[in-house]
Amino acid sequence: MDFEAPLTSLVWLTSLLCIGLTFLASAMLIGGLGDGLWWKLSLIVSCGTLAGALIPELVKVFTSRMPATPAGRRLLQPGWTVAEHPSRAWSPETSPATGSAWPSRG
Repeated sequence: MDFEAPLTSLVWLTSLLCIGLTFLASAMLIGGLGDGLWWKLSLIVSCGTLAGALIPELVKVFTSRMPATPAGRRLLQPGWTVAEHPSRAWSPETSPATGSAWPSRG
């Protein structure tokens, strides 16, 4: 079951509604400005709104644990989490700054 589907639908619905209302409000409030400035400004604001909807989708594509193909391959492997492998987490002892876990150059 995909628990993200309702949230994704809500994000896209509100984004499209916001873009439509941006153009409507701009036409009503600053439609009298010369050279079609109202729709140019609306387009700039709408690009930000669209990015707000697209960025979570792109993050989901690259981090999803659900298989992207029937063979079970993913575009990128999700990697590991600290909860799954606590021994692989960063610690001062294994930091390149301390050099204790790294081979010496000399």
